[in-house]
Amino acid sequence: MTLIQKHSTLYIPFILSLFFYTSCTEDASINPHIENVPVANCLLVNDSIQHLSLTRSGNIPNYKNFEKITDAQASLLENDSLVGNFTYKENDWQLKFTPRAGKHYSLKVVLSDHTVLTAQTTMPDMPPVSCLSPDTLPYRRYFLQTNHSCPLWAYVITGSTKLKTPANGRMVDELGSNHPDTDNFYEESDDMGEDYPGCASMVHDYYLRFASSERNETNFFIEAHYSSYSAVIFIAPSTEYDKYLKTSVSKMLVHDDDGDPESWFDETIVYSNINNGKGIFVAYNQIVFYRNGGEDEN
Repeated sequence: MTLIQKHSTLYIPFILSLFFYTSCTEDASINPHIENVPVANCLLVNDSIQHLSLTRSGNIPNYKNFEKITDAQASLLENDSLVGNFTYKENDWQLKFTPRAGKHYSLKVVLSDHTVLTAQTTMPDMPPVSCLSPDTLPYRRYFLQTNHSCPLWAYVITGSTKLKTPANGRMVDELGSNHPDTDNFYEESDDMGEDYPGCASMVHDYYLRFASSERNETNFFIEAHYSSYSAVIFIAPSTEYDKYLKTSVSKMLVHDDDGDPESWFDETIVYSNINNGKGIFVAYNQIVFYRNGGEDEN
């Protein structure tokens, strides 16, 4: 099971919903009656089945009821060579194919009205992270990063029973790290140590982002409210996915409190790379470190 694969986890669909929502509000800020903009969302993952969502956006009153596009021709290309066509089934478009790291991919969607949607992305390598021996502190886990040429994202999930996939857990909303390249654009003013004894990092909401750098290797920890059944997930995103995640998280944090007047006037634009439409065509690789009953499993 993969991170955003396939719209069954608790966190990424929420962020995707922000994209749809902001598509509506962006259109509405120009003309409240604009709708029927084609929206394509496809995240290439290291799995045997790739998924594509095709819908049409609506205006603000109807933003929760998106019209699905079921009549189209959608194809995936690897380094300009066709690898297959998506087939519509089970409420989305699917293609049996496993992307390869370092390869360049293109998406082409031809709609029934002859509108052509296109986008490109590159499949990243596996996150260069390994899990080190457990720390004596219950709220801390140690890791080693051996390559810093690309940014990394991390988040933590916990559960009440043994975790089989990230989808079985609940996303932790407060976490911190001593990683020297931690991106603090969504850092809170609170210290992790205020609620979790022995912790020494600042609180971040839901995600940690480690920027790229010229470092050789880094030992670091991630602090969170771990349970006996928990997992730390690292994501190596394509350039496009990194931009999308950063703008999506920024949008999510602004709208976290609907009663905050700041959210009413928010003009944050969520990243899109679909030509002739809205949405994202991106790629990522991930690694999951489970702790089930106190034992670490890669």
